[in-house]
Formats: sequence, C-alpha cells, structure tokens
Amino acid sequence: MRLDRRDGKPGYLKHGPRCWGLLQRSLSQPACARLRDFLDAHVPEEMRRNPPPG
Repeated sequence: MRLDRRDGKPGYLKHGPRCWGLLQRSLSQPACARLRDFLDAHVPEEMRRNPPPG
C-alpha cells in the first residue's frame, strides 16, 4: 500500500492477493502457530487483504 500511495507505484498492488493467499496457506502450518495467534489477536480477517483504492 505504501508503494502505491506514497511512491505512486500502483503496479505492486497486483501482487497483494497472491501474497495474502500464500500467507494464509502458510499459517496453517504448525511452525507458524505463534504468528497465526499474533495475527488473530491483532489483525482482523477483513484487514488481511489489499486496501480499497483510494
């Protein structure tokens, strides 16, 4: 998001959905339990995606 809004590089946003999907898949692994717990406590599901254009 910073690269889009601050630096004027909206092309980077196309990678967001893939990255969020990879993260979600990785969080199902036992080794990522602490990270999953942190995200569940501090980052709501609805925020785990690209921000709306603006």
